[in-house]
Amino acid sequence: LYSDKDIITCCGIETGDNLFLVSEKKINEKLTNDMPYVKSVTIERKMPDTLIIKIVSAESAAAVPYGSVYVVIDPEGKVLDNNSAVVPEGVPVVSGLSAIDPIEGQTITVSGDNNTEDFLLITKSIDDAGLENLTEINFTKKGYYRLKYDDRITLKLGNMTNIAEKIDRAKAAIDE
Repeated sequence: LYSDKDIITCCGIETGDNLFLVSEKKINEKLTNDMPYVKSVTIERKMPDTLIIKIVSAESAAAVPYGSVYVVIDPEGKVLDNNSAVVPEGVPVVSGLSAIDPIEGQTITVSGDNNTEDFLLITKSIDDAGLENLTEINFTKKGYYRLKYDDRITLKLGNMTNIAEKIDRAKAAIDE
């Protein structure tokens, strides 16, 4: 999504800078904050005069309604796009929640009491389990959360008790 030139410009590194004085931590923070689709950065120094910047791209995990558009987030809840007119292909839509003042590069906040914590735990658990092909994450009724798999199977999660285990078992059942 980002050109080499944009990445180098964002880092603030100039030709002739001392390789030993370049801070990997500062570059990582700058790129992950200023470029939402950057998940992580690794810096390698190749002597005598080369700095290699390796970027891992963030993956879209869900699309949360925000007025007439969607907010696309990664599994940890980082806002990747706060103004998407369409839901990206393969990304589940969240129903029953809406985003509150989303800022790209920051963690999303959603409507309702404790819903942000529950929502972020569910998206992380889905990612950890490797559950793919979800078309909906349903939060319309508190304590009765559901996932729709492949637009044909409804996975009833219920409340948040042992949510990661529930999602792992659902993944195992689907795989079998």
